[in-house]
Order: sequence, then C-alpha cells, then structure tokens
Amino acid sequence: MLSTEKYEFDPSYRGQTGSSIGVSTVGFRSNKYNPNEWHENNYAKYYQTFTDRDVSEKQRWQATRTENETLVLSQQTQALSTKKLQQRLHDINFWKFELNRMIEDIRNETDLLIAQKKRLTNSLDATEAPLHIATECLGNRDRRYGEDRVCDAVEVGLLKEVEIINNVQNLLRQTIMTAEQQIRANRNAKQNLEMDWSNKWEAAVADAKATNRRNEDVDIMFYPGVARHYDNQSTPESWAQNSHDNIVNGQNQLMASIQLRALIDSILSDISRDMREQADVVETEFARRISEMSDAMQKMIQNSRETLKAIADNEKKIDMLRASIRAKEAPLKVAQTRLNDRRARPGIESCHDPAQDHLIGEVYQLSQSVDSLTGELREAESNWKKLRDDHQMLAKEIEMKKNSLYIDQQKSMAIRMRYPSVQRLLAQTHRPISLYAHKNVHFVPSFIKIKKSLEFSQSLFESRTSLYHPHLPIHIYTQNLSFLRNISKLILLGNPFFGDETWGLHTIEKSSTEPMKQLLCPYLAHNCYITIDKKRFSQADAVVYHVRDPINKKQAEKNRHPDQRFVFALWESPTHTPKLKSYKAFFNWTMTYRFKSHIIASYYSSNAYIHTSSDYYQFMLEENATKNLNLNFKKHDHQLSDEILANKNLGIVAALISNCGGNSRRLHLIRHLKRYIDVKVYGRCGEKCPENVDCREFIAKKYYFFLSFENSLCTDYTTEKFFSTLEYPIVPVVYGRTNYSYFIPSSGFIDVNDFPNLTSLAQYLKQTRYNKEKYLSYFSWKKDFIWGIAHFLTPFCDLCLRLHLDSTPNVIDDIDAWWNENACQGPRTLKS
Repeated sequence: MLSTEKYEFDPSYRGQTGSSIGVSTVGFRSNKYNPNEWHENNYAKYYQTFTDRDVSEKQRWQATRTENETLVLSQQTQALSTKKLQQRLHDINFWKFELNRMIEDIRNETDLLIAQKKRLTNSLDATEAPLHIATECLGNRDRRYGEDRVCDAVEVGLLKEVEIINNVQNLLRQTIMTAEQQIRANRNAKQNLEMDWSNKWEAAVADAKATNRRNEDVDIMFYPGVARHYDNQSTPESWAQNSHDNIVNGQNQLMASIQLRALIDSILSDISRDMREQADVVETEFARRISEMSDAMQKMIQNSRETLKAIADNEKKIDMLRASIRAKEAPLKVAQTRLNDRRARPGIESCHDPAQDHLIGEVYQLSQSVDSLTGELREAESNWKKLRDDHQMLAKEIEMKKNSLYIDQQKSMAIRMRYPSVQRLLAQTHRPISLYAHKNVHFVPSFIKIKKSLEFSQSLFESRTSLYHPHLPIHIYTQNLSFLRNISKLILLGNPFFGDETWGLHTIEKSSTEPMKQLLCPYLAHNCYITIDKKRFSQADAVVYHVRDPINKKQAEKNRHPDQRFVFALWESPTHTPKLKSYKAFFNWTMTYRFKSHIIASYYSSNAYIHTSSDYYQFMLEENATKNLNLNFKKHDHQLSDEILANKNLGIVAALISNCGGNSRRLHLIRHLKRYIDVKVYGRCGEKCPENVDCREFIAKKYYFFLSFENSLCTDYTTEKFFSTLEYPIVPVVYGRTNYSYFIPSSGFIDVNDFPNLTSLAQYLKQTRYNKEKYLSYFSWKKDFIWGIAHFLTPFCDLCLRLHLDSTPNVIDDIDAWWNENACQGPRTLKS
C-alpha cells in the first residue's frame, strides 16, 4: 500500500544522486549513464589528463630550455657589458694618463715661464739704475760752462744710452705682458685639461663601480626608465676628439711657452749685451774725454806758469828801464847846465867851439836815449798788461777745466761704478744641484713624443724613451724641431780627451758644422757648432771639459760669462777619476754615464740598438737617403745556424780581462765560479788569444757565454765589456751596478745578481747550453733591432738640444760630493 504521507520540498537537499526530487528535468538528459558512456567518459578523462601532462611536460622542457638559454644569454650579455665597461675604463684611464702628463708638463712649463717672467721683472728693475746713472750724468754735464759745454762724443753716447735703456724698458714691459698672457693661456689650457681629467676621473669611478657590480650585491635594484639613450650624449669619436683637442691645445700652448722662454733668454742676453756694450762705449768716451781734458788743463797750467814767469821778467825789465831812464837824467842835466853856464860868456868869448857842438850833441844824444828808453818802457808795460790778462784768462780756463774734469771724473765716473753687472741685467740666479735635482732635472715636455713605438719585450727596456738618454723622448730628434728656430749654439771643447784635442773628431778645424754630421744628428747641423779654437771662449754657449785631462781652471774662471755652461764630462768610474774638491761652483751641467746626468754619455752611445719600427729609424732612413750620410745600418742574425753552434767547441764560458784589479774583485768571483763550471780567462789576466785574431770575436765563435764583469761596481757604470759583446753570437753574462734592461731587452742577457749563489748560476748556464731552444731565445730580440747609426760622441746632440731647451740657471755647488759620495760599492758576496 502506497504511503500517503506528504514531504515538504527542500531545495538544499543533496542526498540523492539521481534526478532531483521535485525538480523539473525538462530539457536535461536523464541522470543515468550507460556503461559505454561511463567508459568513454573515463577514457576522455584519461586522454585529457595525458594531453595535459604531455603539454605540461613540453612546457616544462621549453621553460627549462628558455631558462638555460636566457641564463647563458644574460651571462654572455653581462660578461660582454663588463668587457665593454673594462674597455671603456681602459680608454678613460689612457686619456687620464695623457691628460695628467700634459697637466704636469704645463704645470712645469708654467713654473719655468713664471721664473722667466720674474727674471724679466728683475731685469726691468735693474734697468732703472742705468737710466738714473745716464740721466744724472747728463744733468751733471749740464753744469759745465763756457766753451766746455760742448756736445762731445760722451754726450752723444749718453743720449744714445738713454734711448737704448728706454727701448729696453719698453721691450721688457711688452715681453712681461706677453709672458703674463702666455701664463694665462697655459693656466686656461691646464684648467681645461684638469676639468677634462676631473670629468674622466668621475667617469672612471662610475664605470669602475659599474664594472665591479655583481649579481650577489645587496645594493642592486630596479631603476625603471634608465635603459634609454639620453639627449646630447657624446659619441666615442667626439669624446676622444674632445680630449685630443684639449691635449693639442695644451701642446700648442706648451710649444708657444717654450718658444717664449727661448725668446726671453734671447731678449735678456741681447739687452744685457746691448746695454753693456753701450755702457762700455760711454765709459770709453768718458775716459778719452777725461784724458783730453786733463791734457788740456795741464797744458794751460804750464802756460800759466810760463806766463807768470814772463810777467816777472817783464816787471824786472820795466824796473831796469825806469832805472836806466833815471840814470840818464843826471848826465842830461849836466850837459844842459854846462850849455847854460856857457851862455854867460861875453862878447867874442861866446864862441861856437867844438866844446859847444859836443855838448849840444850830448844833449841830443841823451834826449834820444831817454825817448828810446821811454818807448821801450811803454811797450814793456803794455806787454805786462797783456800777460796779466792772459794769466787771468788761463786761470779762468783752468778753473773751467777743473770743473768739467770734476764733473766727468769725480761725479759721473764715480756714479757709473754702480752700473749693474751683466748677471743683474740677466737676472741670473745660482742654486745648488740638490735644489735642482728635487724636480725632474731631465724635464723635456712630453708633447715631443707624438707617436708611441711598438712594445718591446716585457722588461724595463720598454720604458726606455731615448737612444742615448733614458729620460729624453726619442722623438725629440725627429719631431717639433721648429722651436729651435735659426739660433746657433757654439760648443767649445775646452781641453783634450785623453790627450786628443779633437776628441776623435779628426776632421774638425777651428769651427765647423761637419762634426754634427759625424755625430749622426744632421738635423742639428745648423743649430750647433763645435770648435777647438780657444780664442772663441767668450762666444761659446757651452765649454766641455774632460776631467781626466788638465783644466786651466783659473783662466776659465777669469774669462767665463754668466750664461755659459761649463760641462763636466767623464766616461770612467769614480775609482779611476781624480779628486774634484777644487771644482766647487765651477760646473753647470754633467755629461757622464749616470742616468741622472744632464747629458748621458756612455760607451753605449756608439752601440745603440734601434727598433726597426721606431720613428727614429724611419727618420734616419730618410736622412740617409736625402743627405747622403752613408750610414752603415747593421742587423745581426738572430737565428744561429747549426754550424755556428758546432764551432763552439772549446768550452761553455769565457772571459776577456786586461785589468786584474778593481773593487769588484771579478777575478775572485770567477775563481769561485770555476768550482762548478769550466771558465776560460783570456787577456792580460789569463791566456793569450791566437795571433792575428780579434780576441772577442774568437771567444764568441768558440764559447757559449761571455762574462761581462765590470771592474768597478759603481752606479750605472757600464762599459764596452757588455756593449761590444752584443754584436757577436754569444750570450753576455753581466755583473755590475746598473740596470741593463735600459739598453736591451732583459731576454738578451743573464744577470749574475738574479741568482742567489754561484751554484745556481753555474747550473743555469749548463742547462741553457744544452737546451738549444732556450739558448737561441737569447738572440730572438735582435730580429727587430739594428745598430750602427750612432757615434761615441752622439750625446753632443743631446747637449745641443739642451742648450736650446734648458735655459734654467744652475750651478753645481759640490761636484765632488755628487760624483763620489755613495757612488761605488764593494763586491757582492755570492754563496757557493
């Protein structure tokens, strides 16, 4: 029986799985599935999950691939960005270095120009005294009177002197203004360079900071909007061009400043010479005029004395005439009285007798005598008056001459004794070498070095910048020679070189340009002259003294002038040179083998090795072709043949020694080395070489190593024992107190000081001898070098350039201390 109980409809009921109770199913399928549908539904679910898993797996694989690719790409991109930043940082640092070098050059040059301006100011101040002296002399001579107020040669000379001094002062003022303008230009160029350097420093800091950024840094973060190009950004080309333009501007100002300094030197030299010459002319005319005045006054004094004597004689004669007239009065009275007495005769007694005739004749005779004497008296009195007038005239003339002589001799010449010296007019100063050396004594502006040479082997050799002088740029010989202008300098060889007056320049005459070509600096042929003519001492800009030969020191000091350079020249070590204590404040420059010398002159000069890609080599090739220098370019074979090696059959190591002494005790060192390796010694201290054979060449052919041991262990001292060996197929083993890497790459020699003891040295020599590849590596550097385009005295080219470049006043107070103190040391103790 069906239940009739009613149920209330509850929409929230979910208990049944079939059709909803009480819910219409119209439009819906039945809530029942058949088995097929059930299976299909299951398979559909399986397929869907499989497809989803497959898609998911492919997506995960693709994601992993994308992840790996993006990781690699991001790492590569980041590495490339880091590399670009490093390259950029390298470029920035390069330009920073170039800018800093130019800043230093301009700073040094500005200091030198300021010193020159100070010299101009001092010289201008020094001209006030000559002007005052000249004008005072003219004023004094205006107080002459009478005929002595003559426009003589002295007055003409003084007027010309005043004119010259006024012109000199105007020139100095204009030059000071030019120097101030150049100083401002230098400072402006330096400011631009410093601003550029400062910007690059900030850029370098920023780029260095960016370069060092890592993914692990804690301060990295997102900066939206930074990945874009900004307006007004420079390009690498314009960026580099800006620094290049600043450096070129600095170089131009540097060149102008150097030329101005040279011009200032020339102006100071010219004005001092002109003023001194005119002063000498005036003083010569003064002396001549004083001599003339003295002679004239002496003659007048003599005439005055003679006139006084004549006056005295006249006065005596007048007295005698008056006495003679008075003596005639009595006879005349007697005669006239007699005649008067005879008038008393009467009549016929008044006879015209002979007595009366005689008395009348006597009266006439006496009267005539008195008249004659009276005439003589009047003439004598007239002459006496004239002589008195003459004496008064001479007295006035003598007083006038005394006044003129006092003005010229006592006043004018006395004040001219205060005329400034040439040193004062040149504004010369002296300073000891210790003050001079605390700066770069070899300062030459780096603008000379326009182009870099190729890099050398890794050693100090690559930092060498000169053939003959480690501190002078090699390009100084080949570029920017225009600053030398057309000025010529005279170099005097002041004494012999080991007895040779010509120093080996046997074609030299009294004066010639030919030696400059001999020294292989033809580009300086017209900028310097070399002479041995001692008569031209006063004209010489530099006097070179070889200290091993006698020097006439007193004569040199007597005749030298302030702007001369006395050059201390020496090739030997202090142990072979005389004492120098007597040469205090005598020399200005040094020309020795030491690297701190003003001009380096060593045995290397004639054996200089030049890189075939250097500007100097290319320049000398052109000079050789255009000027027919007949240079003998030599290049060694850097690849030794088996035949050459096979001929080395007499031993491993040899030495050539003629001086058995020396503070290095090299023979003692060689005797100890013989304990571990066979060493053959030739020369005066060992066996004789075969006759008619060059001993060094013989050793090079028969042995593998040559002991180039110096006899003195002195600073930078290096001799032909090392240099002459380089042209032969043998490896030099060096022992000295110098850095041989300044001369050739370090791969070309073996240094004893690199080994802790003799055992390791001997072992290394043996290993190298039997290792063909290693032994031949010591000659590989020669493939890029030539030699034969230098002369033993080519450093005179440096001296010539320095005369043009370096106008800085300098005197070496104590050359003995500079040369001898701490210069040499005892032998090094090498343990066995």
